Amino acid sequence: MKEILRRIEETKQQEELRKSKVLRLRRQEEEAEVLKCQEQESAAKRHAEEFLRSSLDGLLRTVDIGSNVALYEAQEQLSEIAIRARQMGVLECGLADVTALEHRLSQPQRRTSCSPGGRE
Repeated sequence: MKEILRRIEETKQQEELRKSKVLRLRRQEEEAEVLKCQEQESAAKRHAEEFLRSSLDGLLRTVDIGSNVALYEAQEQLSEIAIRARQMGVLECGLADVTALEHRLSQPQRRTSCSPGGRE
C-alpha cells in the first residue's frame, strides 16, 4: 500500500513539473511573439520614415520654385505624401518637415533663399 501511495505522489509531482514546464514554454513563446511584433513595428516605422524622407528629397530636387504651377503641384504632392506617410504610421511630429515645407511653398514668391522659416 505504501508503494502505491508513493507512486501516486511521484506521478503527481511529475505531472506538476510537466505543467510548470509547459507554462514556462508558453510564456517564452508569448514573449518571443511580442518581441517579433515589436521588431516588425519598428521596421515598418523605419520604412515609413525612409519613404517620407525620400519623397521629400525627390520633390525638393524637382520643384521649380519660379513657377506658380509647379509650386501648386508640389503642394498637392506634399499633401499626398503626408497622407501616405500617416497611413504608413508616421506620427504627426514626424511630419513637421512636411508642414514647414507646405507653409514655405504657400508663401508669396518674394524669397530668394531656402533658409528655414522663409527668412532671407
